[in-house]
Amino acid sequence: MTVANRKTRRDHLQDLLIAKGSWQEVYRSQPPTFDGQSPVATVHSGGVEAPQETFGGDEDVEMELLVTNFVKRADVDTAEDGLDDLLVALIEVVLDNDTAAGYWNDLQIRGATEPDYVMVDGEQYRSESVRVVATVYG
Repeated sequence: MTVANRKTRRDHLQDLLIAKGSWQEVYRSQPPTFDGQSPVATVHSGGVEAPQETFGGDEDVEMELLVTNFVKRADVDTAEDGLDDLLVALIEVVLDNDTAAGYWNDLQIRGATEPDYVMVDGEQYRSESVRVVATVYG
């Protein structure tokens, strides 16, 4: 049995977000600095649902990829609008790539997003974490 690797899916999702062009930078992990860039996104590994045998003996694996959008908080309205625009861009990427041969058989956003405020480089950013689930059929 071949075991699906979450890193491969995370890297592909990052490439899709970069190609979308809505972010100044898309990181594969949380960098120590954003070098003043905004908006940016990070793509992290989330939880994995243990393989479950389906009809025909195949095993499905669900891999959670966490995308966090960050917008520098120049002012409240700009940050909120920017965060909303990035969520729309992410949803479009997911809908346009809900299947990707060699990467996943299904891609969905699940659960509630998690907006927050964070300090990076001494500046406040508005952030929002989004759970993207990639289902890989065995």
